[in-house]
Amino acid sequence: MAVAAYAYEFDHNIIMSDHEFDAECLKIDPSIDTGRPHLDHFFRTEFAACTGVWIHQHPELEKVKQTYNRWYKQ
Repeated sequence: MAVAAYAYEFDHNIIMSDHEFDAECLKIDPSIDTGRPHLDHFFRTEFAACTGVWIHQHPELEKVKQTYNRWYKQ
């Protein structure tokens, strides 16, 4: 979801429909610990399933960007 949000917010590239994005974001449960405290905190405090604006505050934004560039950048 981070890569899809990045594509839309930073590169104006739509890699999935709004409906798909919203449906997948609703599956994210920020209350579940992942073993990565900084990401757990981010998703509990910044993530909102109804928007991708949270990507601007992502603590590993550079990694998200690298993944996007590797798989989706034309």
